[in-house]
Amino acid sequence: MRAAGSSAVSRRFTRPETRDRFRAQHGAICESVMAGDVEAAGEAAEAHIHATHQALAEVREAEARLQVTLRRLNGGHVSARRKGDR
Repeated sequence: MRAAGSSAVSRRFTRPETRDRFRAQHGAICESVMAGDVEAAGEAAEAHIHATHQALAEVREAEARLQVTLRRLNGGHVSARRKGDR
């Protein structure tokens, strides 16, 4: 499951819409810092942290759905092996 999980995380953060959103958020943080606007930088950083937590939650939910699907395909067994694969 670990390999599938890290793969899911990699895919989630390389999707163009996620990557572009995070890049824009980093830009907003940087611009605020460079402008000396502490309040705007803090708000931008908080928004980015919230978005990151949300993206990670979506990855965990997708992983959970994947595990349920894999168990169903495996006849309800927890192991990744199918009957007869020994």
